[in-house]
Amino acid sequence: MAVAFNDEDGHPLPAGGRRALKALCNGTPHGRAFIIEQAASPIGYIVIGLGFSVEFSGIDAFLDEFYVEEAHRGRGVGTAALKQLIRLARSLKIRAMHLEAMPMNDRAAELYLRQGFNLSERRLMSKRL
Repeated sequence: MAVAFNDEDGHPLPAGGRRALKALCNGTPHGRAFIIEQAASPIGYIVIGLGFSVEFSGIDAFLDEFYVEEAHRGRGVGTAALKQLIRLARSLKIRAMHLEAMPMNDRAAELYLRQGFNLSERRLMSKRL
């Protein structure tokens, strides 16, 4: 599913991404992964990275990957998964959740807006180290 997600977003899953997923599955304290199931079959997944923010008063999370197989989209699966993730995040004392959506993915952006995420006035900037 991670390969399909990254291909769909227009950037193939690199070897480093595969290693990161393996570390996540082996239990890194820096993130969590969740499988989305329907009728006991995996149909998607969510990955969050954990951080800390003075501005947001403690632990924050970055919604790094959120994927639902195409055959299951448009049926409320993503909405239900995101609501469950937010409930879980609150129980883990996560104070804020951040995310990004690809510019051409209006459907995802609309889902996030409906669930109370706001478009930031800041610029997300990154540097690979």
